[in-house]
Amino acid sequence: MKEVEKFQELRNQLQAEQAKINQLERKLAELKANYPVLEARWIETEDEKEARVLENQMKSVQAEIDQIPLEIKKCKRRIELLDQKLPKYEELAIKELRQVYFEKLNGLVKDLAKKWRETAAVEQKILQLREEAHRDLIKITSHPRVLVPAVPLFFVQKDETVVSINEFGPSFPYSKLKKMIEQLEREGFTVKVQDED
Repeated sequence: MKEVEKFQELRNQLQAEQAKINQLERKLAELKANYPVLEARWIETEDEKEARVLENQMKSVQAEIDQIPLEIKKCKRRIELLDQKLPKYEELAIKELRQVYFEKLNGLVKDLAKKWRETAAVEQKILQLREEAHRDLIKITSHPRVLVPAVPLFFVQKDETVVSINEFGPSFPYSKLKKMIEQLEREGFTVKVQDED
């Protein structure tokens, strides 16, 4: 997952630059706080040698105080540049992740559609058996009776949201199974609606 690694690397660089800015700001605050102490010691000292050492320290601290804001500015500019690159790499990483997981999911969806079809075939047999039992019951009596217990069916039920009109009137051409497989097909999975669906 090359694009994901690039994105992570960029984000790590961004976090490192931010951490560096925080560190530099702390150091700058510390140097600014220590400079007056050095200056006071330099003013109060009577020893020439110690005064030169303190003066050199003050120059060194002042040089750092002048240099750190430039380094902070550089870091902020690098953050701006990384911020500009980040959305592009984020989209590439998301695209790569989507592709990887879609491929894994596609195989599972194929298995799922196969199991749905197997279940629909069993439901169809149950429906035929119930209809046959009802026809045989009508031969014996015209009184309403329950011959076989109700078994909930799902896949073979007609989808009543889609209606077609033929010479006999309205009909429901799609089963719920067909509708669900069509939805998977629209999502891009490699399952196809079959005639028996």
